[in-house]
Amino acid sequence: MEILIIVHSVIGNTKKLADAITDKAKAKGHSVNMVQLKTDSPIEGKGKDIMEFRILNLPNCSGYDTIFIRCPVWGTNITPLMKKAIEEIKGLSGKRVIPFATQVF
Repeated sequence: MEILIIVHSVIGNTKKLADAITDKAKAKGHSVNMVQLKTDSPIEGKGKDIMEFRILNLPNCSGYDTIFIRCPVWGTNITPLMKKAIEEIKGLSGKRVIPFATQVF
């Protein structure tokens, strides 16, 4: 199975979970590619209404069977970066998509 993991991680906890999924999937013989989203300007610490940014490395999902989408929760919502990524991403039609969000209290 071809697996893509798309990650937005600010402090590293979400990335650790994505790394664990990568390791388990590879151990089972799956091919895994992980993309940690990057932007042209920092978005952390900005109000969600004033964020203007471009995603620099949005992957095309057409070559994958399963896509994991991982991000932290900001104020009970997914991050603006992941929201924009989901809106702009290509190749999701007909794919199994598994979302997962993390939150620190």
